Amino acid sequence: MPIKLTDATVHDAKAIIRPDGNIDIYYVYPIQENSGLSLWRRCLNPNGQLGVEELVVEPSFGNIAKPTPHRLNTGELLITFVEQGKVVLEGDHNLHAAIISRDASCHIGQGGLIQ
Repeated sequence: MPIKLTDATVHDAKAIIRPDGNIDIYYVYPIQENSGLSLWRRCLNPNGQLGVEELVVEPSFGNIAKPTPHRLNTGELLITFVEQGKVVLEGDHNLHAAIISRDASCHIGQGGLIQ
């Protein structure tokens, strides 16, 4: 079943199962035209409904690709991703990680930056 996300240029999508049976999807797309890729996430419930879209990393961080979520034994999430620089073929590719203390919101409505 296709999952319709926010933008036609969404890519590098990865999913991780949650303890409550829902799934969180992590993906990248530009926050605005002609900008670098930003990291986003959404909850997907068993009925195929999507929760609010949440920006995971500030867009000023850089051009993000290849997000991979990992569930830690504490229940937190470790997200690893690559920051590609402003010009993908000319910049450094740096591996980064972030620990997120909670899963994505499954509420339908407006999204925002993870606090």
